[in-house]
Amino acid sequence: MTQEHYAFREIDRAVAMTKSILIPFDIGIWLRLALIALFAGGAAGGACSFHQAPSLSMISETGNSSAR
Repeated sequence: MTQEHYAFREIDRAVAMTKSILIPFDIGIWLRLALIALFAGGAAGGACSFHQAPSLSMISETGNSSAR
């Protein structure tokens, strides 16, 4: 079996396992997943407090004074 087919087989197994966990609806499992997503930052809505590095367009607009 080639590596390409092996990868597809593993993806199919992962999808089947996920469906077996989530499809018979269990409120406890869904609430636990929601709590994990909340703590992982899924509900942050883009209000992240990490500093974002300036993009190249911001650097070129302000000029590079350190190169003088």
